[in-house]
Amino acid sequence: MAGHDSLAAGLIGAAGALFAAWIAWTAVQHQINADRERALADREEAERLLSQELTDFTEALAAALRRLAGLPEDASYDRSRAVYEAAAYMVERVSRREWIANFQAMADTLDWNRRIKYGTLLRGLDDCENSKIPE
Repeated sequence: MAGHDSLAAGLIGAAGALFAAWIAWTAVQHQINADRERALADREEAERLLSQELTDFTEALAAALRRLAGLPEDASYDRSRAVYEAAAYMVERVSRREWIANFQAMADTLDWNRRIKYGTLLRGLDDCENSKIPE
């Protein structure tokens, strides 16, 4: 009889250990799913912000460059200089190192294909920042 008591106690202990392991496994699965959902939400937000911010910057830059390209050859020095400075300001603003670093950090959260596309664009902006615009 004593042998059966220890067998029963062992089975109850094993059942308790399995139940505890199942509860722990369930909690880990919930945590993994929550982390996955949070990462997906972060990716979507990063892509939305990247798209919106870069679109705003490129539209402003394009407007400044259109003004620069639209200058007549006989434009006054002051007018030419003002348009040139506006275009140079936009290039400088778009290609600031801290903005590029922030955008790159956001792009790093994206899936591989999107990361490559944004990375190419951001490297181009970084190249603008590294090159000097002649005065």
